[in-house]
Amino acid sequence: MARRIAIAWALLGLTACPANDGPPPIVEVMGCAEWPNGEACAVTEKPLTLWVDRAVEVTLDGERLEPTAVTNVQGGSRFEIAPRPGALVMRAEKRRPFELKLVAHEVDAELAEVARLRRSGALAEAEARLAALTSTVARFGLHAEAARNALAANRIDEARASFEAAIAQDVRAGRPRAELMDRTALAYLFIHNGSAALAREQLDALAPLAEAFAEAATLLDYFEAKLHAPRPALAALQRLIVRAERLDYAEVVLDAHQMRASLLRLLGRWAELAETLGLMRRALERDWSACKEAQVHSNLGWYGLIGHRQAPAFFPDAPDEALSRARDLYSERCPRPRSLANVELNLGWAALFAGRFEAAKRALAASSGRVPEPSPAWDGIASEMSSR
Repeated sequence: MARRIAIAWALLGLTACPANDGPPPIVEVMGCAEWPNGEACAVTEKPLTLWVDRAVEVTLDGERLEPTAVTNVQGGSRFEIAPRPGALVMRAEKRRPFELKLVAHEVDAELAEVARLRRSGALAEAEARLAALTSTVARFGLHAEAARNALAANRIDEARASFEAAIAQDVRAGRPRAELMDRTALAYLFIHNGSAALAREQLDALAPLAEAFAEAATLLDYFEAKLHAPRPALAALQRLIVRAERLDYAEVVLDAHQMRASLLRLLGRWAELAETLGLMRRALERDWSACKEAQVHSNLGWYGLIGHRQAPAFFPDAPDEALSRARDLYSERCPRPRSLANVELNLGWAALFAGRFEAAKRALAASSGRVPEPSPAWDGIASEMSSR
């Protein structure tokens, strides 16, 4: 009798309390300043962007949060929350909860200013400030900033050594997001200096992070595309864009479009190239650093120049406007002489093709005092993305 009563109570319990034993909702998070020891999300005052595959209730330390900027995308929902340290929990019907510990991120204001100066093009000032910090204080992030400054100045051997030192420090400190940024930056350096095997080593080392974090998977997709031949790379880029758009990862989307433009130009797919340049122009409606904006305008001008010359049906307009905008930015707000020389050279070509010989002479004369980089002058995502 006692056994039957126990079974009856158990059945009643199952009926009264629906099981919540399904897998937790799928959640992707963008905006963590760090993932301390791979176990938490370090937050700043900026909102977190999340994508969830189903309807959820969001709480932080038991207090219900009202998501903002809610958008239905790719079969789920993307939204933002205003974070603070605490226990973030998302509950869906008949599912185990998704839990994420949020912790405060300590910002190194002086190193953040060094990064801001570099991204704005004030490289000499950035390096002077970094030298002053290096000579007085030992702190996390010095190697990483030194590496990015050296990369921006095209001091390749110095950049490589500093990145390697930074990665070792990242691993010791348990800062996987810093490791992600520094390894991908080093992979970028290797790719653009003809060392695909060395780049592969860095990307392979990031595989565990890609399995754990959506942001890491997105960046890894980007660099995988850079290592492929044009047609496989285009397929990889499409997968990348889908993932990045899901989380509104705007910088990755923009750089994926820039890489896609390069591949489409190589393949002579002019209609798709024209469409991609349109996407790049629309992306410029967002707020970017002066150097990023200059980079995109330079690329718009370069691809527009080739398209106007070889496929005028798809590129009826001359590229002068984009190139002139890049020239102005590289002259004033983002002083990079080598990139400026490249833009002036392309302006010379544009004038020459249009039969404006005096304008061509002036542009080529302006470029001749500098050593232009190969077109297009594209720094890529690794040199621009340095937040930590």
